Amino acid sequence: MLASPVFKAMLDGPFKESCRNQDGRFEAKAFEYSAEALLILLDIMHGHHRRVPKTMELSLLTEMAILVDYYMCHEIVEMFAENWIASVIQEGEIEGSDYQANISRLFISWVFEKTELFNSIVYSILKLTARPIRTDLPLPSTILDSLEQRRQSLMQRFLDNLYELLDSFWSSDGGYAQLWLGGPKPYGPSC
Repeated sequence: MLASPVFKAMLDGPFKESCRNQDGRFEAKAFEYSAEALLILLDIMHGHHRRVPKTMELSLLTEMAILVDYYMCHEIVEMFAENWIASVIQEGEIEGSDYQANISRLFISWVFEKTELFNSIVYSILKLTARPIRTDLPLPSTILDSLEQRRQSLMQRFLDNLYELLDSFWSSDGGYAQLWLGGPKPYGPSC
């Protein structure tokens, strides 16, 4: 119970988890979580470190991050998380990844306080995402709102620059654009 203040509150407090079942054991039901991730977390908490995988897939690492965040047990999982993150998240793969993979990586880097990785993923998401930034992962709304504001600001700057460029083409030759996008040349005054 020292590893997680949430488990401590559940087992010491006035919750049904603090009552022993018919076998004399404490029982906590966790329907929304991955059973595999929960078993790994409990193995870590109970010192069964040989059972803990050294590497894992991104989806399982995401589930682990959800549990670590919910049960507030960052410190006890930290040394395992270092290896998991190193095995799953390579810097070179971030920009070529899909949106959902990068949102998972963003959440993982936030939970395990990997600031440099977090910033790299933010950059990639802002650079490659055209749609609103949303997720079902428990990222704080302040992070999501900030990302969305930055994304919209960058999109607006891009559009402003594009319109400014188009305006410069129109104004540079008396009204006839010099920009041909593969179509026939426009008719205009001959020089």
